[in-house]
Amino acid sequence: MGKDRSRVLGALIAYLVLVIASTFVMDWFVMRGGGMVMGGAGKIGIDLRSVTVCADAGPCVSISFSGIPSRGMFPTIAFVTFWGTMLVSLLVAYQAGTRILSGFANESLGRIGTFGALAMACAAGAAGFLFGPELGAAEALGVSVERTWAPALLILAHVVGIVTMQWASSQETLDGDADERPIEPALPAARLVPRTQDIRPIASAPSPERRSGDGVPEVAAERPATGPVPTMPERLRKQLHYTTLSAEVTRAGIDARREDGSLLLVLWRDVVGVVARRLPPEHEGATFVDLVSTAGSTLRILPWTRLTGDLVPGTGGDDRARAVVALVVASCPAVKLDARTQAFVDGGQAAQLPDLDTLAAHDARLA
Repeated sequence: MGKDRSRVLGALIAYLVLVIASTFVMDWFVMRGGGMVMGGAGKIGIDLRSVTVCADAGPCVSISFSGIPSRGMFPTIAFVTFWGTMLVSLLVAYQAGTRILSGFANESLGRIGTFGALAMACAAGAAGFLFGPELGAAEALGVSVERTWAPALLILAHVVGIVTMQWASSQETLDGDADERPIEPALPAARLVPRTQDIRPIASAPSPERRSGDGVPEVAAERPATGPVPTMPERLRKQLHYTTLSAEVTRAGIDARREDGSLLLVLWRDVVGVVARRLPPEHEGATFVDLVSTAGSTLRILPWTRLTGDLVPGTGGDDRARAVVALVVASCPAVKLDARTQAFVDGGQAAQLPDLDTLAAHDARLA
């Protein structure tokens, strides 16, 4: 397990320990004194769900707030704090679990969880420090209420929960986890090429004119596409981001048309990374290659993408995907290549994204 996943696991354990201790184990307030009022009870403890009465020589009895006439705001705020904390705990556990198991976490859920944890930290502060149990007439008979460490621990728990979700959703990695380092777009804007313009890379100079023996110029043959191209499955139409229908590869870059109708001219100098993966089982597990450059200009090369130009012709399937990765590496010496893509280039199978949520997280990092 890499350092990233280890720190997320450690933060998750610390968070769960703090939540369990402050919501299930510890009392939030303890009432003492006033013998007649206490009715012989040695201690009355109040937590977020109930009031527990413990006799000096006998068992403890717990009574939920619903069975006690309401006095003050504490029962209502305690109810909101307890059940809100349970919901936030599920989000924290899910985010941390997906990062630990798959290496990715849903950034949208992370933001929701962060706002939820902030709200519950405020609710815990209100329940523990602003709206404690009201004693009424019992206070005049010598009954005192002592606050425990539980409210402070729950606030601390939510702070740890926020840190856990930030680490789980973070795109940065610790030293030593280079194989998990995501690839970031390098520039802030995409180059969109209108259909009406006939733009070609500057470095893509025309090949020298060939002449036959009698001096008549010959028409250069069109460069072949790379192997047979399968048809896009109907069920995957409009289901994938960055889908590239056709791409012409030149010495300067790639002139591509995506499924959304946009024409993109991606120069090699702008490419910062290439990633090879397999789609989730729900999308037939096809191998794809993502070329990452300027923001919004990611090109996803799939088995049904028609490629022409400077590629090795006659290859198909995973061999064609390897040829694409090899070409990008050869054209961009500074390109980032993660360990799983390198393993694919070396002859292994591309790592499969386990589910659609992981694919969505992968796409979000390239947006």
